[in-house]
Amino acid sequence: MARDDEFQVEIAGPGASPDTVDTLRLLRLGLAFTELVRRLGAENGLAFTGLSVVEKCVSLSCAVNQPQAAKAASARALRLVSGNEDPPHGAETATDEVRGAIIALSPGQVARVLVGPWAAQISVPPDFEPHPPPWERTEQRVHVVRVGGKRPIARLRSDSEDGEFSLRATPEMAQKLGQVLYRDADVEMEVVRDASGRIEGGRVLDVHPLEEDSDTAWRSWFRDNLGEWDTVDDIEGELGRRSD
Repeated sequence: MARDDEFQVEIAGPGASPDTVDTLRLLRLGLAFTELVRRLGAENGLAFTGLSVVEKCVSLSCAVNQPQAAKAASARALRLVSGNEDPPHGAETATDEVRGAIIALSPGQVARVLVGPWAAQISVPPDFEPHPPPWERTEQRVHVVRVGGKRPIARLRSDSEDGEFSLRATPEMAQKLGQVLYRDADVEMEVVRDASGRIEGGRVLDVHPLEEDSDTAWRSWFRDNLGEWDTVDDIEGELGRRSD
């Protein structure tokens, strides 16, 4: 049984365990719903502290200073998210954030809120359609995995992103990417993200190859201009510079 002062946002259903749950989806849902409840209970001084993961399904749990106020604010939040009550001024964006997090859950998964022994499912209106995700302009250092096609597509990987992603490229940008294939480069791009924050599309705007360090540049020059010396083991001897 949950403590009376315990507030939880839970995901249940297929793939809902601490080992398999999509981390970003869980965090996004927990943050969005908790923030909405906090806004609705702000006049009562509602506050949340601590954080832990509960394994009965998978839920984010924290302590709340006023359980009854948290329950009342949660019940109202459920009405807003489900469309049974219009959000008050200042809570529209927070309400849509929760709705977006709910529809981003994997098929078969549901979300619930729990305050002590009280629990209820978080649902969205059946006709809810999220706003188109915003475009973002960014520059990242990426590894060029693949590029090509009649309508060029670039497959890229970045330490800043969760997994590989694909972007459209003009023939000119595809040619630039081809010159750094299987290497790193700084790429300017315009991207759009899905509900979990992953890049789901976009386009390459420009490509900036990395400058070679002095050692790499020297080895490249040596290979291109004095490559025949690669097979000589004793360069000093070959040049007649050895004293013995």
